[in-house]
Amino acid sequence: MQHRPQMLTMPNTARSNAPRPGISIQIAADALISRLDDLLVKNKRFIVLEKGEAIPPKKAKQLWGVLRTWPEYGRVLAIDLRRLQRLVPIVSLPRVLHFLVRQGVVLPGMGGVLTRQLMIDGWTGSRRRRYVVFVEKALVERAGILAREPMKI
Repeated sequence: MQHRPQMLTMPNTARSNAPRPGISIQIAADALISRLDDLLVKNKRFIVLEKGEAIPPKKAKQLWGVLRTWPEYGRVLAIDLRRLQRLVPIVSLPRVLHFLVRQGVVLPGMGGVLTRQLMIDGWTGSRRRRYVVFVEKALVERAGILAREPMKI
């Protein structure tokens, strides 16, 4: 049985990638951060891997990304772009990611691109995978702030 990612839901909205009147990028970003923090706490969709380590074959299909340590940023969460696209149905993902880059939660790639190519052994496929890289500390801090404040719509 294949697990389907749970979509983020917002009140009174259709499931579309197009921007919706009344739904702000900040609300969508906050919902994404809360969902990712929840997944980090449950410890089921991400695995800690250091450079050169491979994903165990039995876990490869269920994982959405990996946690790695980068000297300049500490632990980062690299999430497969295709998985992330399934989590943000409300507004366009690039606008949400640009917002999170400005907040210091997402690390842009070279030239300001929103994704990075990473070599992660254990995920099969001939195409190069693209990842969105989140700073774990910033994501968890932002999720903690959101948990203390009621969501404003």
